[in-house]
Amino acid sequence: MDILLAFFVALLLHYLFFLLVIKCGIRKAKNFTALSNPNCTFSIVIPFRNESENLPLILSDLREMAFGANTPEVIFVNDHSDDKWEEHRAVSEDIPWIRFIDQKPGTAGKKKAIEYGIEHATGEIILVTDADCRLPKDWATSLISRFDSETGFVAGGVKYPVDGTFFKKFQAYEFGGLLLAGAGLAGAGKPVICSAASMAFRKELFEKVNGYEASKHLASGDDEFLMRAIHRLGYKVRFVLDTNSTVTTNPSRDIKSFAAQRSRWASKGLHYEHPALIVMLVLIFLFYLSLFVSPFLSLFPGPGYIAYFVAAMIVKLFAEYLVLLEGGGILFPKPGILMVALFELVQIPYIVFASIRGTLGGFSWKGREYSRCI
Repeated sequence: MDILLAFFVALLLHYLFFLLVIKCGIRKAKNFTALSNPNCTFSIVIPFRNESENLPLILSDLREMAFGANTPEVIFVNDHSDDKWEEHRAVSEDIPWIRFIDQKPGTAGKKKAIEYGIEHATGEIILVTDADCRLPKDWATSLISRFDSETGFVAGGVKYPVDGTFFKKFQAYEFGGLLLAGAGLAGAGKPVICSAASMAFRKELFEKVNGYEASKHLASGDDEFLMRAIHRLGYKVRFVLDTNSTVTTNPSRDIKSFAAQRSRWASKGLHYEHPALIVMLVLIFLFYLSLFVSPFLSLFPGPGYIAYFVAAMIVKLFAEYLVLLEGGGILFPKPGILMVALFELVQIPYIVFASIRGTLGGFSWKGREYSRCI
């Protein structure tokens, strides 16, 4: 067998092992028993920038939220918005446990906004979400109920609405698949992926790891770097897979914004602290690259690259489908295998190009331009 082809097969086997770890981890995450009556105080921190259209919706969700016996505290942090957001601050003045504060002068960005909100928070547990999210009634209590004495960080699910266009459906399953992988890896004791749109952590541990100090030079990573920093202290990371803790947010409006968002996420990949984690991500990228280049390599004389491509795609499809079934009905509707097969064809080139762009190039986000190392 050609050496390159043998390497491609090895990449496939590594990817299948990766999926097996995820599937087993998801089962462990689902089997965790929540505390029936957690006794702790908590604060919800919500950074925002130019979200005047979404603030009325999340304020409505907060009014309807069930907080149990806990007295809530919600802190909105304005990250230098230049829209009409202040109209909504006036509307919420009748709710004593909701307050708006402005970002500290001379600072900007989501991480700084979250840090500033935490400085003003009084709760033992900090919950974080985004202003463009819709929150289920039991979101806060569902996350808090996972904090036993061994747990330092809890990640919740995030989903996109599935309606209309193929592009929106693709985003819903692709993003849901990412978080499903995060749930599986957390369940396996190897937390890697989560979303800042739904997460909670102990305030004392946030302060102990110096907040976002480890990722302050990156535009992304306000979720995953913090999660792993807390995990390295010896605390467990829980991932909640149920509808009560799954928030809903909007997908990217167009391909350009989608590419920029995914490039922003990819930009942090080579900054992970563990060499083994970087190697794993590189091997997964190389596997996708092997699928992308195999049809082109088959145009030249040599071993059966097209046979590898067909076999790898079939095996990958069925293996991923079995994993996706674990998240069906929670992070996305239960998928049909034909739909997943169609998404697979789009996923391969997008992952290759988004990974390269995020690692080597820049991107824009919230009206700001970022280079790779910012």
